[in-house]
Amino acid sequence: DRSVLLVDDADARPSAVCWAYWSARPGPLDAAVSRRFRRVRVHADGRSAVLPLDPYEYRVVRRADLRRAVTGILDGCPGFAVASGRIREIRDGPDAAEVLVDGRVVRARWVFDSVSLSPAAGPPDARPPARSWPPG
Repeated sequence: DRSVLLVDDADARPSAVCWAYWSARPGPLDAAVSRRFRRVRVHADGRSAVLPLDPYEYRVVRRADLRRAVTGILDGCPGFAVASGRIREIRDGPDAAEVLVDGRVVRARWVFDSVSLSPAAGPPDARPPARSWPPG
């Protein structure tokens, strides 16, 4: 038996207003896309040019639209649930990870945290911060 709980803290600060990604074909979050860019203006060495992105698009998704799209997708998937709340702590338990959500402990074999920053291990780079459990 496997289940997935997605915890969304709408009051998190700083709150991401939107996200963006590149894609060359339709995807499951297209209904949440608020802007699409098929070309970009590049400024370099005193010159400017408008360049096509074909076959790619740069797509922008607002937070509220993303939540609606993900909730709609997961509503039809057994074993998936979306909850509002704030994760205060993720810790190793004896047999599973323990996640403290608004004062309630949720236990899971696997936890993925896409919000908390990992401890600094050197200069920043372009990879997004994320943590997972069990530790690798």
